[in-house]
Amino acid sequence: MANRVGKTQIERARGVNLNSYMLDVYPDETKREGHDFSRWMQNKAVVFSKNGFCDNSTGRKDHALSFLYEYLKMPFQDAVRALCDYDDGRSIDVSSRAPSCASLPDSAGIDKPASKSNRSFVAPHRAALYKYELYNYLSEKRGIDALFLDPEIVYPTISHGHVNAVFLSRDCDYAEIRGTEPKLPFKGKAAGSDHDGYWIVGSLSPKTICVCESAIDALSLLNIYQMDGYDFESYKMAFVSIGGCGCTAAVKRVQKRYPNATLHLCFDNDEAGRNAAMALPQYLSHFPNSPHKDWNDVLVARRRCKTKI
Repeated sequence: MANRVGKTQIERARGVNLNSYMLDVYPDETKREGHDFSRWMQNKAVVFSKNGFCDNSTGRKDHALSFLYEYLKMPFQDAVRALCDYDDGRSIDVSSRAPSCASLPDSAGIDKPASKSNRSFVAPHRAALYKYELYNYLSEKRGIDALFLDPEIVYPTISHGHVNAVFLSRDCDYAEIRGTEPKLPFKGKAAGSDHDGYWIVGSLSPKTICVCESAIDALSLLNIYQMDGYDFESYKMAFVSIGGCGCTAAVKRVQKRYPNATLHLCFDNDEAGRNAAMALPQYLSHFPNSPHKDWNDVLVARRRCKTKI
């Protein structure tokens, strides 16, 4: 029963813009022809439009769901979910996301949203069918315990046919994006992200906050402390990513949000990280021990050697 899809989902899937879907999700198999049309390179008789597809070899015209089910050979329920996930990403904006973010349970392990909202920010769409690729990248390759990957704030998305990891802030005004394919490294921020936005995980009422350069480093440092017996909730610890050591406005925003917490700058062990820490002398600084450049390097080494570093 849990795997069933409803009539509303099915109708919604049928109405998805198939032209946009194929160009975004299967760019290597789709050739744009004009503003509103594209052609399927596996069978050039098939042309996509916003209303569905036309197979010129048979004269058949139908909607997006039929194409995924019959031509791409997706299981019916997976096809429905794939199209609905894609539609979520194209139609969602912060005004519709903020209520769902505010209603998340406290046990999610992250701070509650601020009252302001950034209406220019659009959260990347959730590609629920690609959870395996996300967890394979973050857990198997990056060494992060899957228990710390809250699906509300860490989820997969699809961009140009590639799976990326999204780290969404609870304020719904900022998101980091990291590519999961080693041969196609990518990292950046979602369009419209606040310049002082940040991503945080850990205690809801922290007394100690470790500020890192990336969400992967923040999760890695949390993981390292847990491995050494420092439960983040018992010790009132939170771990923040500001998306780059140069984002000092985010550090100030974190301090303003948690005025009673002690901030520790945990930047990368390189010239940029050290210079950034020197520019903020009011905070304590900690760097990974050489030869490790960042905290994920430390975590991966810990996993490999199973010793404390």
